[in-house]
Formats: sequence, structure tokens, C-alpha cells
Amino acid sequence: MSGEHIWGDWLKGVVPIAMNKHNFRAERMYRPGMAPIAGTTIRTGDPLRSKVRVVCADCNNRWLSGIQSAAKPRLIPLIQGNRTGLGPAAQLEVATWCAMATMTAEFIDRDPNTIAITPDERTHLMNNRAPPNTGWRIWIARYQRNKWVPQWVHFTLPILGAQDTKGMNPGDFAYPNTQATTFVVGELFVHVLSSTGYPELSARWVWPPRTRVSTLMTQIWPPRESFIAWPPAALTDRDADLVPAALRNVIDGASRTMMGRQIF
Repeated sequence: MSGEHIWGDWLKGVVPIAMNKHNFRAERMYRPGMAPIAGTTIRTGDPLRSKVRVVCADCNNRWLSGIQSAAKPRLIPLIQGNRTGLGPAAQLEVATWCAMATMTAEFIDRDPNTIAITPDERTHLMNNRAPPNTGWRIWIARYQRNKWVPQWVHFTLPILGAQDTKGMNPGDFAYPNTQATTFVVGELFVHVLSSTGYPELSARWVWPPRTRVSTLMTQIWPPRESFIAWPPAALTDRDADLVPAALRNVIDGASRTMMGRQIF
């Protein structure tokens, strides 16, 4: 197995190293309505230099490297906040890189019970050089960091239908099948939502109304625009904080009655 740079070794020439250590906070929700289990550890190095040993050397040097090389010239202006434009081909290359980083970054947390993306979805990325067609949405935005600290936020949970819960006891553990990943590289803010348990979630997803987020998050997968002009208006710290919390807030709200009581 080979040590794979999650966001690419080439970033060291684009984004300066800002930290010699960082906090890693793992927060997991094992069923809707359940209080998250959380813990924080200190890890060495800058989080953008993170590696995981989950791919073979051949894949790392061949098709994964190809995804990085194709996306790099598209990503640099986004990361640096420079003027550029993204047509259909550029949006696909950036979205593919975002999907690759999301799939690889799941393994930062060494608990295998936090992996929500399936082997079939990773195989789809390898064979098609594109994110999965079903159950995935990817957005990008511009963010000029102020006081918001996180570099990478990963939230997973199981979404189960009635057929999945037959025979399950109230305390039984279900593996996650839904995830939301948010990460920041320079001025590029990325959010990826996917679900194999309830693919309609991503298709029907709507950002909280009456917030700036709904107008500042630009969807690149599945593509909606034939051309995206960059840079757009930037997210604020409050916007940046709202995005990774949005799925958790929706799930938590769905698990309560109109009176605010927890129902599951």
C-alpha cells in the first residue's frame, strides 16, 4: 500500500504550510436523534499534508495521479481566489478531484465504522473518472478564512428504510450509508453530500432558506451551469459554519415532534 496525499502533494507549492500540529475532532452519530459521540486528539503536521495508506502504489501513480494532474490547472485559480471560468469539462475535472479527496479523506479517521462511501462508488470513480451518478452532489464556494478554524469536517450516519430495520433492537448499531464532507483548501470551499441509503436526499437537498449560503454555494455535480465565473462573493465565518452543520440539523429536526420531543 502507498501513502496517498489526500489533497495532492502539489499543493505545497500553492498553499503555504500554516500549522505544525492540529486538533483532530471525531464526532459520530450512530442513529438519528442520538447524541453524537465526540473526542479530540492532537496530531502532528498541517492537515492539508495528510496522507492515508489505503491505495496501492499502482493506483496512486496511475489513475489517481491522472485525476490530480487534470484538475490541478483548474484548481489553482480557485484556491488562490484568482479570476477564471469553469465550463463543463473544467467542472467535471474539479468535481472528480473533490470526489476523490472525499473518498480518500474518509480514512483520516482510523475508525472503520465511519466509512459511508461504498467500494462500488470508489470503483465507479476509478472506471469513469467521474463522481457516482446517483446519490451525489458537490458544491464549491469561495471562502477567505477569518476566525473559522476547521479544515475538514466529516459527518456520517445511517439512513434506514423499514426493510432495513426489521429485527433490529433499539440499541443496535447500523453502519453509516450517508455522509457530508466539507473541506477548505486556500480560498476554495468544498461540500460533498452522498447517500446510498437514501439517494433522494442529495437530489432533493435544499440549503436553508433566507441564508446567504443558498446563493453562494455553486453546484458542480451534477452540473447545472454551462459556465461558472470565478471568483464569486465569499462566504463569511457564519456561512462556513452553517454548511457542514446543515445535514445534522436536518436529521436532528426530522427526529423531533412538533413539540420538540425526540421520537427516535
